[in-house]
Amino acid sequence: MLTARITKPVGFDWACQEQHGEIFRFARGMNAFRRAHPALSEEQFYADADIHWCSPQGGPANWDPNGKQLACMIHESGQGALYLIFNAGANRSDFHLPEVPPGFRWHLAIDTFLSPPRDMFAAGEEEPLDEAGSYRVESGSIAILVARRRATGGASK
Repeated sequence: MLTARITKPVGFDWACQEQHGEIFRFARGMNAFRRAHPALSEEQFYADADIHWCSPQGGPANWDPNGKQLACMIHESGQGALYLIFNAGANRSDFHLPEVPPGFRWHLAIDTFLSPPRDMFAAGEEEPLDEAGSYRVESGSIAILVARRRATGGASK
């Protein structure tokens, strides 16, 4: 197995942090998201049972080299799933949402099209989606959904 490790600190001009605060905020949020989802840090390839590649319509992915939309569902052990949606096309696209296990619901974690602070939610604070069965991803954007257990009681999340 090939791995790459950074052994020396990577140079970063911290004086520019204020000037590029939104980029810093987003990068920090993405690092936190990865830490909150260990399935994204595995040091091995996913098995077929762990990941499913999908077309926007919900069927198997179309591996056409000219294809511009793709999604994948990554199963998390005991925690539901992640649904990563990529739209590199020139037009918005509605992506069919896979079914989640009973008692779970899709929540929006990240949508790069949305303006801050609604582009990224902290772990446990993701925005629940309605039960429409699809999610619209704008041109040139990425969205990440998290399947979480439904809240019990009166809470909406």
